Amino acid sequence: MVTMHEVLSQLKQLGMRPSLWTKAEIHELPRILIPGERLQQVSMGWYNGGFALLCCTDQRVLLIDKKLFFLTLEDCRYDMIAEVMYQHRLLDATVTLTFVAKSLQFKSWNQANLRRLAAYIQQRVMEVRRRYDEQHQQSPYIFTPINSEQAPQPQFSLLEPKISSYEVPQTNNSSLINKTSYQGRPYFRRRISRFVTTSQLSR
Repeated sequence: MVTMHEVLSQLKQLGMRPSLWTKAEIHELPRILIPGERLQQVSMGWYNGGFALLCCTDQRVLLIDKKLFFLTLEDCRYDMIAEVMYQHRLLDATVTLTFVAKSLQFKSWNQANLRRLAAYIQQRVMEVRRRYDEQHQQSPYIFTPINSEQAPQPQFSLLEPKISSYEVPQTNNSSLINKTSYQGRPYFRRRISRFVTTSQLSR
C-alpha cells in the first residue's frame, strides 16, 4: 500500500504544495494509488460537480472530489480517451477529455499547470495508440515458400467398384394380379345391388 509520505514526496517533486482546498483529496491518494504507480501531473480546479483534484499518473487519469459526506472518483485509462482538447481564456483554462460514451470537462486558474497536464495526456494517448498499431500491423500468418521437390506428393488409389449380384425372386404374376398384398383375398369383387337383402348376402 502507498503511504502518505510517498504521496507527499511525489507532490513535492512536482512542485505542488498541499492547500486547504485539496487536503481531503490528497489524503485519499494513498488509498487510490497502487504500489509502483507514480504521479506525473497534478492540477487543482473544478468541474460540474464542484472543486476537485485532477491527477495524471503513469497508468491512468484520476479525478478526486472528496466532500464531507461523499466521495467522487473518476478512473480514466489512457486507451479509453478518444480526444483531448485544451483552451484558455483570460483568467482560467479548460481541458476536455472525450470518451466513447461521456466527456469530462475540468477548469483551473493555473493555466500553465493545466496546459502541462493536457500535453502529458496527449503524449500518453499517442504512445498507447502507436503501440496498438504496431501490434496489429504484424501479420499473425507467416508464409514460408516450399520447394516443389520437397513437397509431399499426393497419393491416389483407384478403387474398383464392387457390384454385388443378387437373384431376383421369381413370383407368379397371376397371383399378384388376382390378390392384394395385404388381404390375400381375390382382387375382383362383384357388384352388389342396394336392394339385396341380408339373407342373400350370407350366401
